[in-house]
Amino acid sequence: MFENAAQTSDVNFKKKLMTFTVVGAGFAGVETMGEINYLVRESVKNFYPSIGKENISMNLVASEEFILPELGSKIGKDAGEYLKKTGVNVITNTKAIDAGEDFVQLDNGEKIFCMTLIWAAGITIDPVISSLKCEHHKSGKIKVGKYLQLVEYENVFALGDCALITNPLTGEVYPPTAQNSIHQSTTVANNLYFMITGKTKLKEFSFESKGTMTTLGRRVAIAIVYGIHFRGSLAWLIWRTYYLYRLPMLAKRFQVATSWIADLFFKRDLTFVGKIKKKSLTKVHINLDAASVKDFFKDL
Repeated sequence: MFENAAQTSDVNFKKKLMTFTVVGAGFAGVETMGEINYLVRESVKNFYPSIGKENISMNLVASEEFILPELGSKIGKDAGEYLKKTGVNVITNTKAIDAGEDFVQLDNGEKIFCMTLIWAAGITIDPVISSLKCEHHKSGKIKVGKYLQLVEYENVFALGDCALITNPLTGEVYPPTAQNSIHQSTTVANNLYFMITGKTKLKEFSFESKGTMTTLGRRVAIAIVYGIHFRGSLAWLIWRTYYLYRLPMLAKRFQVATSWIADLFFKRDLTFVGKIKKKSLTKVHINLDAASVKDFFKDL
């Protein structure tokens, strides 16, 4: 996008190339927008001054009244205000209902002309799961009990994104996060072992999150750790330290830490190795039997 925008003299086309839209304002969408916003603005400033910062447009589409609904209204609104200060157009109470090669259509009637759309608004349940003959939630997720067993089949367990698991203490559904899925897998593994070995005491699934963290851009983050709220550079440092600690191998930790340290002192590398693969439709094969061909020409 940088290369094309720097070479075109068509202002409208340049603005399309430099317009980036992220649909979905949860953790994934906000982190993606924060990183892209910084990368694009710094790259135009340092490497592509001919593009002009006035042609950059960043759009974050949120279906709720505020972004990061998992963190509550106060933090969500504060995060939204910060992104606005960095040049992001935060569009709330809005959903994307259609998209093409160069536009995104919103349900408020607005059409955003852009060449880059990133979908971070969640996924639908795979038909393999939603078509199973068992009790489902309206979302298509499978309903399970406290032992993560299907309601109708005690010998079948479900976990992760395909399962609807309710917190018995709050009555709310557990969010589809990695923290929850990892602990669900431990519960299922233990319960399978108990059933195979003949033990009748199954383990109930219960998990209380230690906290949540998300980045808003370069060296800025929001973190809630054991109920304590952190913002800014301190939250960013906590976020980086925790994820570095969670990496499984010492060599990988060293590699990632070295890369992060270099990122503090040097500009982002825009080198692209390889080529962009483009798919094109070249041939269409239609197999028709004699009866179908006869009906086809008859309709003509």
